[in-house]
Amino acid sequence: FLLSDTAVLLKTLISDSDTSFVYEKAGTELKHIMIDEFQDTSRIQWANFKPLIFEGLSRGCDSLLVGDEKQAIYRWRNSDWRILGNLEHEMSGTALQFNALNHNFRSEQGIVQFNNALFKQASLISTASLEQKLGIDCPELALAYKEIEQQSSRDQEKGWVKSIFIRDDEHYFQRSLEQVVMQSEYLQEQGIKPDQICIIIRYNKYIPEIATYFAQYQMDHPSSPYCYTIVSDEAFRLDASPAVLLLIAALKLLADPLNKIARAELLQNWAEIVKTHSSQSEVFQEDLPACFETQLNGLIHIPLFELADLLIRLFDLGKIPNQESYLFCFMDKLQGFLEKNTSDLNSFLHYWDEQLYKTTLPRASGINGIRITSIHKAKGLQYHSIIVAFCDWSTEGDNRNLLWCHTELQPFAALPLIPVNYQQIMNTSIFREDYQEECIQQFVDNLNLLYVALTRAEKNLVLCSKAPKTQKNDTEKDQEIKTVAQLLYKVLSDPTHPLFSSCFVPANEAENELSFEEKTTEATTEATQGSTSSGEALFEYGSICTDSRENETKAEQDFAIAYRSFPRKTGFRQSNPSRDFVLEGSRAEFHNSYIDRGKLLHKLFSRIRKLSDAPTAVRSLVAEGLLNEEAQEELLLYTQSALEHPQAKEWYSGNYRLYNECVILYEDENHKLREKRPDRVIRNQDKVVVIDFKFGKALTKYRKQVAQYMQLLRQMGHKEVEGYLWYVDDQQVEQIEAGEVIV
Repeated sequence: FLLSDTAVLLKTLISDSDTSFVYEKAGTELKHIMIDEFQDTSRIQWANFKPLIFEGLSRGCDSLLVGDEKQAIYRWRNSDWRILGNLEHEMSGTALQFNALNHNFRSEQGIVQFNNALFKQASLISTASLEQKLGIDCPELALAYKEIEQQSSRDQEKGWVKSIFIRDDEHYFQRSLEQVVMQSEYLQEQGIKPDQICIIIRYNKYIPEIATYFAQYQMDHPSSPYCYTIVSDEAFRLDASPAVLLLIAALKLLADPLNKIARAELLQNWAEIVKTHSSQSEVFQEDLPACFETQLNGLIHIPLFELADLLIRLFDLGKIPNQESYLFCFMDKLQGFLEKNTSDLNSFLHYWDEQLYKTTLPRASGINGIRITSIHKAKGLQYHSIIVAFCDWSTEGDNRNLLWCHTELQPFAALPLIPVNYQQIMNTSIFREDYQEECIQQFVDNLNLLYVALTRAEKNLVLCSKAPKTQKNDTEKDQEIKTVAQLLYKVLSDPTHPLFSSCFVPANEAENELSFEEKTTEATTEATQGSTSSGEALFEYGSICTDSRENETKAEQDFAIAYRSFPRKTGFRQSNPSRDFVLEGSRAEFHNSYIDRGKLLHKLFSRIRKLSDAPTAVRSLVAEGLLNEEAQEELLLYTQSALEHPQAKEWYSGNYRLYNECVILYEDENHKLREKRPDRVIRNQDKVVVIDFKFGKALTKYRKQVAQYMQLLRQMGHKEVEGYLWYVDDQQVEQIEAGEVIV
């Protein structure tokens, strides 16, 4: 059973039952219910909560539902924003009150006014585009954006919005990265601190690329006064570290020295390090370190932790700048793995591939740097200044998605659900309605993502988007809205719009003829003015807002600690007792390297519930590595012979209720809690028998021990108690009398 299936299980249990049944199962009664982020509620969750809310309303107990359809971005988790949109109709007849929260306490007036105008127009254009594409009415967008107007709680007219539309050509990705750097430099030049800036992206895949570009830019501009440190969980994953990746590649080669792919992967990682850091160490040469190649066959025999430490030393990975934290984190995780698992290289590499690769570095909360996060993680948060990078995602969703459809048309009606690839050809098939529904929902999802991203800004908002490829002979179909970049451009470039018309500057066609290299040079010189490269359309509204936080404390400072590895100068020497314990000797008949005979037999007999369990119990010891396979048959014969004793046959007959190695808790004379654990306690009606089995010589203390068990059982209320000592090797059974004195 998975925790994620809880809602389905509850719905199955509740079904159409009344609330009294629910309260009986829950063991409590709920009068008031509050659900936050209600737009992210699924149909199953709502079916579970709705009867409880109705019951509370019927008793005069209020409930509170808080949500915003425009922030519904979790449909992939089965949420359905239409529950909130249709709530008034669904709960008609109840004392339902709708209160629109139209005051914005987060953003400056300029940001609020911009978003009001943008999304009011965007919802109209999007609806028209969808209706043209599908040939049907699409009221869903109007429903979601019916309450778009917000009022700012700020008195002064402040706030700055800037949108850059970068040419869509083979250099678009590079130009976008340049613009993100340029705009972050401009914000810092205006007095905005790095940790007040946040870069927001749609897809996590861009985070490492942006972080890498900023790091390289900082190395190329060492005298720059601006901060280029990127702070993000995704940017600091272990698989983003070249040092860790090379270490993993070396371990993979050691696991399979004949694997050509593993060697190629190692050479590629090594080439990247040599290319970037050849001046940092003499080891960073074109060929792999000679000491690694010569020791290749012997390295595999070194324990895993020491092996990783040695590889760091052989490849001089501690000399690579800014990799210390990654190496420390990797070695900590490796140590944690070894605490719970064996030192098996292949098992660890599997653990890396499945889980460890995505581990992120712990970071100080006060680290000074530019934040970067995804839209989904930014939801519910706010930042002084926002840069939305790569604001160009599709409004049509992923064509790789599968739709689960149903039709009444034969012979397909015989199937409850049919998986169909989501693509436009569905619009002319029997699954047309399913396609249209998904198309509308995909558009709403992606428009909502844009809304969430743009409403995170407090003071300043910068958008780095893509200019659409438009031709003079474009038809209406060619101008269909397929990306948020097209939507932004169409709204912001509208010459008739009272707010946007005076703020939009189209691309200079004459300057578009500059080469990419010329534009790159020009972009570098314009960075301090926060300008854009030639040939890029620009929208700018309001003036930059530099208000800083009051009573700001000095940020914590991180200090890099160099990773230092030292060769081991001492070897392992085994102590005499340890050697005697490991070596096979005459101390015990069934001695093995981990446990002595008495403990082994004790474990075996405690696993036997009845006579027929003996073979299975012996095999379990072999499976756990506690017994050699060669000794398996001999031990089984010994066990079966011991169980032939008449009294043992009775004890292991299966006619008794068994309490196997159960703990008896009691207080001693000093009122301290103690515990006793008899080997075997069996019960048949009112008769209780306690048995302790021994595999050595008879000792007086054993009798006292069983007598104490018997006394404790009588104190628990058992009147008829018998006690026995079973010396298994000698096949002797001693009964302990009830009156024996415990000293």
